[in-house]
Amino acid sequence: MTRIPAAKRSLAGGEIDPDLWYSSDLVPVRGGAATCHNFIVRAKGGVERRPGTQFVAKAADNDKVRLAGFVRSAREAYLAEYSDGNVRLRDANAPFLASPQDVETPYSAETIDALQFAQSNDVQWVFSGQPIKELRRVEDSGAVTFRLVNSEIENGPFLDPNFDETRSITVLSADSVAGSVTANLSADSGVFTRAQVGSILGASAAGAKLWEANEQLDVGDFRRWGVNLYEITVEGSAGREAPVHTSGTQPATVFAGVQAASFRFVSRVDRRVRVDSVTDARNATVTIYNASATDYEEGVPVTMSATFTAFEAGHVGSVWRLEERDFSETPKWENRVNVSTDDVVRYNGRVYICTRAGETSDNPPGHDRGAQLDSTETNAVEWTYLHSGYGLVRITAVTDAQTAEGIVVSRLPGSVAGGTWRWQEGAWSGVRGYPACGTLYSSALWAANTASEPFKLWKSAVEGFNDFEPGTDDDSALTRGLFDQRTEAIQWLASGTFMGIGTEGPEWVARPDENGDIVRVNNLITQVATDEGSAPIRGEVVAGVTVFVDASRTKLVSMQFDFRREAWAPRDLSILAGHILGQGVKAFAYQRTPWPLFWVLLEDGTLGALTYLPDQDVLAWHRHDVGDPVESICVLPVDDGQRDTLFLAVRRGGELLIERMADRYRGERGQDRALATYLDACRRYDLAEPASTFTGLDHLEGRTVRALVDGKAHPEMTVEGGAVTLRFPGRKVVIGLPYESRYKTLPFDLGGLDDFQASRRKRITDLAIAFRNTCGGVVRINGRDQRVFTLGSAPLDAAPELVSDLVNITPPGSHDAGQLEYLTADPWPATITAIFPQFEV
Repeated sequence: MTRIPAAKRSLAGGEIDPDLWYSSDLVPVRGGAATCHNFIVRAKGGVERRPGTQFVAKAADNDKVRLAGFVRSAREAYLAEYSDGNVRLRDANAPFLASPQDVETPYSAETIDALQFAQSNDVQWVFSGQPIKELRRVEDSGAVTFRLVNSEIENGPFLDPNFDETRSITVLSADSVAGSVTANLSADSGVFTRAQVGSILGASAAGAKLWEANEQLDVGDFRRWGVNLYEITVEGSAGREAPVHTSGTQPATVFAGVQAASFRFVSRVDRRVRVDSVTDARNATVTIYNASATDYEEGVPVTMSATFTAFEAGHVGSVWRLEERDFSETPKWENRVNVSTDDVVRYNGRVYICTRAGETSDNPPGHDRGAQLDSTETNAVEWTYLHSGYGLVRITAVTDAQTAEGIVVSRLPGSVAGGTWRWQEGAWSGVRGYPACGTLYSSALWAANTASEPFKLWKSAVEGFNDFEPGTDDDSALTRGLFDQRTEAIQWLASGTFMGIGTEGPEWVARPDENGDIVRVNNLITQVATDEGSAPIRGEVVAGVTVFVDASRTKLVSMQFDFRREAWAPRDLSILAGHILGQGVKAFAYQRTPWPLFWVLLEDGTLGALTYLPDQDVLAWHRHDVGDPVESICVLPVDDGQRDTLFLAVRRGGELLIERMADRYRGERGQDRALATYLDACRRYDLAEPASTFTGLDHLEGRTVRALVDGKAHPEMTVEGGAVTLRFPGRKVVIGLPYESRYKTLPFDLGGLDDFQASRRKRITDLAIAFRNTCGGVVRINGRDQRVFTLGSAPLDAAPELVSDLVNITPPGSHDAGQLEYLTADPWPATITAIFPQFEV
């Protein structure tokens, strides 16, 4: 027999997939374990028993909840508990004391798992595939309340423009009826038919010809010039100058001795008429709309009439963009010319009206709101911005497939009353769908994945989170489709230095080009990064690396740029512990402190966790079980941002409970070990005087519990009537469900003995384990247990001391495969930093 000392100084490998147990040539496997259950692999080495969970409250809805966070800052965070038609919010820093607030929501139990969120300060946008909502924090006289309101998305976004000139939309204001007139139109052929009665036509479609100089006109003829329509009331010459008046009747300007025709202003030709009756093909009684020829101001109710099947009930609430059909009807701005009040000009796509007459300077107008002078001269011209050649209408009701009621939300050019084929339908509506995911990135709100365009990204204006008006200005909103060899639905957006984009196919990144600090209209770069496929679970960005769940829900994958290869590269973070995620991932969340962990909720209600320190090559998995199925998780900052903690929704005995993981025992900070929390679903009591009976345990009715009483372990008890009575009184008491923590080593590689040493029978003859702040537990070898600690000379009524030392243990058992296991279900902390066995082979 040969005696061989061995040492396991690093426990940073976590639990290893059984397929890799004997792959000790892999560095992570050398520090790995066969079982790491309810132990956490620490960032600085060793494994530490996970703390217990504290009971917070019974869930708002016993059927189902989804936990999420409302994080205003590291010092102020709220737990959001979504259930069927409701969200309950409570202060994460004082969940046991604060009264929760309930807010009604439109989200059903079937949809709450799909909710995704983006937040800026007091506003959190909620994405659901329904209209975007905002969960708002409101403070009034020191009291904080929450409201869920519709997100007032402004100025877009829109689908692609219409280019079919036969598909036009007319907009008429409710107060734009000028009255009924009899139109005796002069045309080369018949214009009216009785089938047109009740229909709306453009005045220009009624057969009016364009004015021509010196043409001979008859009474009853109609001519148009620009946007104005005129009826001839006195026969004669059309004159040498076109008519421009917009009211009354005026004679033509003719040469001496020529009979002048008289022109009666009827309407602008871009206005619409409703045919009331038809006398014959050239004569009809019509109602003329909006003869005032003015634009439609914001807030004006209007009727939209389409020449095609355009509207559905689901369009209510959507915003449509309507553009002038002919920009040439508005003269261009010119320098050094005289202009009069009410003259209208166009420059750089924007339309202005003169509100102070004079001679124009060399400075063209460029503003997009209000009025500005064009120079500092005394006779400077003042230009007031009207519109940019288009306006916006929000639909408020749908009458039929061709008619809808709406309200102007951005000044509408009056010319659209004559009909325009230059229109864009709103991209978000009950017909087209609403974004299912979103995030804040590069000073803008981003949204993605509607039912009709699941591959589209929409970005708001810079620092205008609800403004989606497209434009050419740097800070305007923009739309981008993700097109590669295939188009896939976007599953999530995650912001960091780059914005990660998960789809059902490849993963993408979005960023400004190398010359940009933030994403602007003309500098957005989107590119395929990896090709793993993503589950509809939002990715997390940690230290510049995007981590996400793959499409199979059995892998956690990171996406980062490999500077050596100059390409994006995926990394399977679960490859060493694939057996843990085999159940399928339901949700995951990142905890920053006191351990850098990804908590992963599995479909079977247990938890996986990954200690994540990629810069130090620590990717260590461990499993956790709170004794009953976990249905939802969320990580939030607590203790004024000093640490993060895990909140859980746990199904215990048919009741859904909200719990949070307690703080780890920190003796180095003088923490009272009498209140160390290593029991699940527990309640803690810190009394002024000792007591024996403790109430408030209704959530554990009928369950067998243990207690830590002033630091001493108490025997098991059964909760009856929501209370327990201790065998001995205590002042500082923790009562809850016991749980077992287990750490089992891999078969030791004794190295250098021979290539067959793994199969040889071995016996551990000597054993020392390095502990920190540990009490209780046993060592198990080959099915036999040996207690690790004894009370020694400590008084029987004293709490045992926590040990931080190298402890020699007499190994139990006989020859086996060379594995050992540490187990504890005692209500104390335990940390192992190294293991030193000696083998007899």
